Amino acid sequence: MANLKTCIQLGFNPGDMDWKKEDYDKVVDSIENKQDPPYTREWNVQAKAVGKGCRVFVYYAAKKKFIASGYVVSDEVTTKEDSKGKTKNWVQVTFDWIVDYEDENAGLAYETLKNAPYGLSINLFEKQGQIQGGCAFLKDEGALETLEKAWQEACPGYTGPQQQSSSSTPSTTTAKGVSAMTHDEIVKEICDLIQDKLQVILTGAPGTGKTYLTADVAAKLLFTEGDPIYGDEKAIADKIRNGKELDRYEFVQFHPSYDYSDFVQGLKPEPVSGGVNFKPQPGLFYKFCKNAMSEKEKKFVMVIDEINRADLSRVFGELFYGLESGYRNRPIATQYTYLTGVKLSIPENIYIIGTMNDIDRSVESMDFALRRRFGWREITAEDSQLMLETEIKDNALRSKVIKLMNSINDIITSKDKLNLDPAYKLGAAYFKKVEADTPKEWDKLWNTSLKIILDDYRRTSRSNYEIKKQVFDDFLK
Repeated sequence: MANLKTCIQLGFNPGDMDWKKEDYDKVVDSIENKQDPPYTREWNVQAKAVGKGCRVFVYYAAKKKFIASGYVVSDEVTTKEDSKGKTKNWVQVTFDWIVDYEDENAGLAYETLKNAPYGLSINLFEKQGQIQGGCAFLKDEGALETLEKAWQEACPGYTGPQQQSSSSTPSTTTAKGVSAMTHDEIVKEICDLIQDKLQVILTGAPGTGKTYLTADVAAKLLFTEGDPIYGDEKAIADKIRNGKELDRYEFVQFHPSYDYSDFVQGLKPEPVSGGVNFKPQPGLFYKFCKNAMSEKEKKFVMVIDEINRADLSRVFGELFYGLESGYRNRPIATQYTYLTGVKLSIPENIYIIGTMNDIDRSVESMDFALRRRFGWREITAEDSQLMLETEIKDNALRSKVIKLMNSINDIITSKDKLNLDPAYKLGAAYFKKVEADTPKEWDKLWNTSLKIILDDYRRTSRSNYEIKKQVFDDFLK
């Protein structure tokens, strides 16, 4: 049976729903302007086994083509009557792409998927049980990667699935100010996600404290009752932030020159009499896997900071499919197994936490095969304001800092100002060092933290609007 939370096909019939007369323009506007939160619409799924985060493709049966893609963003299926009094099941869906379905040349024809280079079965989706109507489930998870590629190639301008952005989940923040979730709730949500996927990427605007947050997530995973060396969760997080070595924890920061030989295995020189021999030597991840296999009853955590700055396909090589839960513990031949005779497996007790900034465009180079193997959790600018509760003890000062931060972020995303994506919002890390409500402290904040990045943002947006010091001072008043 298919994994019901992976991907579904929703049927579209203009006789039942004339999208052009209802909310088609709202969907288009939400995608083009990268609304935060994105526009969502209710859709009859006629099935109860659909989960939040499920990939969605909308299929126009009369034209035999896909016309939109997106995600289920509601936590659960809602049962209620439609306008005709019939009881149906509904979910909230948000879209990352849509085409003009009246254009005969727009969209992805089902027939295209049968031909080279795709070669997919024409019966790609199937209905299950007593399900009727236009909801069907992807039969083979392995086909999703090819379907995603075909959809992207059929849609000029589409850059790929956007589950990592705010379009993938409903907003968990208030309209203004601190996140509606507490710090502990965010940590628990990430831990629940990583328990399911085994690896997760924290994404979001710069300065939102993603790397800092990984210490708390790792601590919650690594904690074992009564462990005298690791201690409680707070002690573990403190040890991680202070750089203390822990045998079940590893931190690495990726960069453009990081490759397979650093991470998995590579040929390294070894001096011998009369010259040098090159022998396969284990990389960081190889050694980490071997250590984890020796203590299978305990959890091991690896944090990969700025994970998208390296070429991930080159770094992971043939191991990337071994990340999935269904392939953990399976022996995999590395590039040097022919020399060593030894295969490597990724054990189930390894958890990977990656971080990346949304505005780093190298995210677009991450292929679909890797993207779908990770869970995604956006850390918003509003989420990051939780750190101000511990950094700024004075309530009045903290309130003023939050208002200032919101005002600047409004300018960054405002259509008549810089008009940038919400991914460019500034996180609280830029504001947390304000120690007092004095001209000296505000001048220091402007000169050392804000001015340079806001000038860069103006050049990025190609806007004539400039956030000058006077604008900053006016906010403070």
